[in-house]
Amino acid sequence: MKLRLINAVGFSLYFCFGCFISVNAQEMPPAQVHVVKVGKQFMAPKVSLKGNVVALKKGVIAAEVAGQVDELALVGARLNKAASIATINADAPRWRLTRAQARLQSLKADLVFRDSEVERFSLLAKKDNASKNQLQQAISIKEMLVQDINIAETEVKEANKAIDRSKVPAPYAGVITERMVEIGEFVNVGDPIARLVNTSQIEIAVPTPLDYFSILKQGDNLTVIRTSEEQLNLPIRSIVNVGDTQTRMVETRLQATDTPLVIGESVSVLIPKAIAQERIAIPRDALIIRGNQTFVYRVSNDVAIQIPITIAFSDNDWLSVTGDVNAGDVLITRGAERLQPNSPVVVVN
Repeated sequence: MKLRLINAVGFSLYFCFGCFISVNAQEMPPAQVHVVKVGKQFMAPKVSLKGNVVALKKGVIAAEVAGQVDELALVGARLNKAASIATINADAPRWRLTRAQARLQSLKADLVFRDSEVERFSLLAKKDNASKNQLQQAISIKEMLVQDINIAETEVKEANKAIDRSKVPAPYAGVITERMVEIGEFVNVGDPIARLVNTSQIEIAVPTPLDYFSILKQGDNLTVIRTSEEQLNLPIRSIVNVGDTQTRMVETRLQATDTPLVIGESVSVLIPKAIAQERIAIPRDALIIRGNQTFVYRVSNDVAIQIPITIAFSDNDWLSVTGDVNAGDVLITRGAERLQPNSPVVVVN
């Protein structure tokens, strides 16, 4: 008797609890969701390629005169154009300049005398008091003296230029990244002194398969991924239309001046694999993946309809999909995490 009473009470409690759940489920308000209207976009599948940030102006600066290094900029020094990178001892060219100037003055003084000799022999030749040979000899000596003066003037210019070149100027603004010599060392003409890199004018060099060469155009904007949270859209400055016979690659250059990128940094660049075409595009936020199912929720008459889809490819934050999704459909982008098919919803955006 007691057992029957306990079973009856249990059944009654179970029935009441089920009724309570059923009533609550019926009284649950519709889920609030955010939606977006489906449209068409020009999209293309993309491949991620590695690129490197490079400087447009960089090089090893060499000595133009021989001598001992007296001064040299430190690594990391930021120099304006024409600022001094190094100073080479200029005692030797100064001595050479002094000798050249002294010789030049001597030759000019001798030229005054030779001018008077030519004039005197010219007068004598008119009076038949001197032979024409003497006049011609005086003229010849004068002409050779003129040539010696030209040589001496050139030596003076060369000495002055050597003195000027004892100060090694920066051919462009940049940063000293490496010193090839140290103060006190002797350098010859052409010896490397320091490496100078311009950090304000930079580009991204991207080795690109020849298969994509015909798709890319100068001026196209490409997506550059620096980190998972930082992306840039940068234009193509140039495509080097000479392929490497070993790698079958060409180099694509993107303008990167006035960006936070650092020379030597590695980035990922999304390169289109085909010509962009108009396709149905949905935002990533509308995509729902549960187990092996991939679907979206379409709102129709305030009800969430589950639509299975297949992803063709992604293009940044948009997906090209196939399935029963058409332009103008309203898809849920937020609030679909716990929805079930045919659940009532309220659009709040």
